Amino acid sequence: MSDKHAILATINEHNEVCRKILDFVEGENRNLVQGIDEPPVDGERAESKRKLLVQLDSLKERIKQDRTLLEREGQTGAQLDKDIAAAVEEGKRLIMKAVALYRENEKLLLKSGRLSPGKLPSPESRRPDLVAKTYLG
Repeated sequence: MSDKHAILATINEHNEVCRKILDFVEGENRNLVQGIDEPPVDGERAESKRKLLVQLDSLKERIKQDRTLLEREGQTGAQLDKDIAAAVEEGKRLIMKAVALYRENEKLLLKSGRLSPGKLPSPESRRPDLVAKTYLG
């Protein structure tokens, strides 16, 4: 039997990491929109981002394990606990907002000449369905 509280805690921890990533992206966006030249990424900021991404990967794996357990118990879709379902939806919202804002930042960097076209990620990495596959598949 799954532990609802442990699963919910994992999802909430994941959502908190997503909020922190979104905060980074929003700050970068504010500076780009206002035309503020940011100094090169300092070691501390880059290390903070790396730590968040490592945390995100770890949490993603835990969520996949929890999802597998819930599916075995028949708890999917409408049968999913309402608190867990709400936390999952919040996570999706945060992820999609960060992805959309990150894309906007790339466009602003490209437009301002601070990013060469060769530095952009491949078109494959820009597909929203691949983000969904990472979390749902």
